[in-house]
Amino acid sequence: MSGRITINEVLLIEVDADPTTSGVDAPIGSFALLDGGARYWQKFGSASTDWKEGNVAFNIFFNNATNGFAASNVQSAIEEAKQNAEGFPRAGLPLTANGTVSSGSFINYTELLANPRILFPVNTRLKEITWNNVNTNLGAFTFEFYKNGTAVGNRVYTYTATAPQRTAGYGFFVFPVDLDWAAGDIMYVKYVKPSGTSLSDLALVVWISRLP
Repeated sequence: MSGRITINEVLLIEVDADPTTSGVDAPIGSFALLDGGARYWQKFGSASTDWKEGNVAFNIFFNNATNGFAASNVQSAIEEAKQNAEGFPRAGLPLTANGTVSSGSFINYTELLANPRILFPVNTRLKEITWNNVNTNLGAFTFEFYKNGTAVGNRVYTYTATAPQRTAGYGFFVFPVDLDWAAGDIMYVKYVKPSGTSLSDLALVVWISRLP
């Protein structure tokens, strides 16, 4: 500690170390200044280490009364916003197949493409799908999602259509895990139908969002 001055009954103390670790005795409400005020702390308790640093987002109050946030300080609000923003906004990536879709077919932007690869230019998260087709009372089927290859070891998730959606001929699914793809990764989507009526004139929308 190198000096003290009182201004309007508020004690200002120049310190040469963090008072929360070194400890500085002072009345509650006092300020401790370090490096010419580039960092400062305010005394909030009776212990010599009861100082709270200013200019730190964690110590700045955040009013969450009307905005739906749970955070009550700026740092937590920033982290909460980041967490909630990841995966939003969504963008729908439409994949299609005209006519009857054969089991084992890979679904792409259009069946005219020989290679069914879907390349991601940025870090991307896949979280939901929606699908529709012209047939109802469909047989059991799955959509298999592959990353950077179509071998069994490249399969990252298998969606199994439920009976109510198969009966209606359309449906949606929210993945219970985040399917994340790095920039440059390639996705393949395979349709597998063991038996029963096949999908026809399929529209499969993969809902994606950009990640940092």
